[in-house]
Amino acid sequence: IKEIKKQKNNEKIAVYSTREIFWSGVGELKFGYNIISKEDSEKWLTRKGVVRLASPEEIAKHYGK
Repeated sequence: IKEIKKQKNNEKIAVYSTREIFWSGVGELKFGYNIISKEDSEKWLTRKGVVRLASPEEIAKHYGK
């Protein structure tokens, strides 16, 4: 059961940042696509106009898959 909980807590989310940005206590994002924890994504996605959710299809297209 502990292992299952750890896996859920390690879920990763892809976001797109329109610029490099630093947020004290949260971290930093580089321009473009960033893979971050679900917990951090909930914080970053409050920065409307700067950070948005990236779809799996969008990521695949960007990396040529």
